[in-house]
Amino acid sequence: MSTTNSSPTTTSTQNSDAMVTAYSGQLTLGIIANTIDVIEYFEKIEEREAYKFYKTDTELNSDLVTYDVSKNKFIHKFSLVKIPGEALLQLSKCFQHHDEPVSKLTTRLKILGSEILKEDLQHASDTEKSGLQRKCNDLVTNQFKIGLRKELMRNLGPLLMRTENLTIDQAEEFARQEELTK
Repeated sequence: MSTTNSSPTTTSTQNSDAMVTAYSGQLTLGIIANTIDVIEYFEKIEEREAYKFYKTDTELNSDLVTYDVSKNKFIHKFSLVKIPGEALLQLSKCFQHHDEPVSKLTTRLKILGSEILKEDLQHASDTEKSGLQRKCNDLVTNQFKIGLRKELMRNLGPLLMRTENLTIDQAEEFARQEELTK
């Protein structure tokens, strides 16, 4: 009679149970580690200004505060304040980057132009509004001419300078055509 080693045999069910147990252990450790990370995060955030604002504002610490009230208080406290004339300054520094398509430059200029116009129209009368719009369009178009890359402006400059009542859209179209020929 032969003797066989009686080593424990494992079935696929036992293997999967062991894997689930091991996975559950990792999952538990992961949750604990994540919890520790969260606690450390909140300990660090205590030193931040938003947390200080939250803790010192009596209305925010009230049980009756709504989400909308909290949101509006935080937006009011931490929203950026625009400096008057900031968009105009940014417009004057707006130039076409190397390998930037003309359409992207135009988009940046139009966004800045709309910010300038919005700022100017806030205090304008109805009679001043059309003049401000025209002036803003002229500023954007002039910066387009100044901001184009030199290789484009070399061939396109005379056309842009002699076209009367040039709009930013017309200037963009001329520049895109020139860009395609290069």
